[in-house]
Amino acid sequence: LSTFNSALNSASTLFGLEIYKIYINPEASDDRVVKVASWFGIVVALISLVIAPYLEHVGSIFEWLQRPKTIASLPIITAFIVGIAT
Repeated sequence: LSTFNSALNSASTLFGLEIYKIYINPEASDDRVVKVASWFGIVVALISLVIAPYLEHVGSIFEWLQRPKTIASLPIITAFIVGIAT
């Protein structure tokens, strides 16, 4: 549970300071950034509660996340190898 809390806190902070404050509302006060980051954390927590039952069969979340990365990187690797071979 502490790992989830840490990740949620980090995600909220990164969203508030790196996305909201820079790209969405550069004029936002610190109080506004904290409020938006808190709401972002609540939304992420709710989404994770909805997704969690579907991941019950997954042995390792990191291995599960690695599958789409592998599929996405295959065309890049193929283009790289073709570029070297030609």
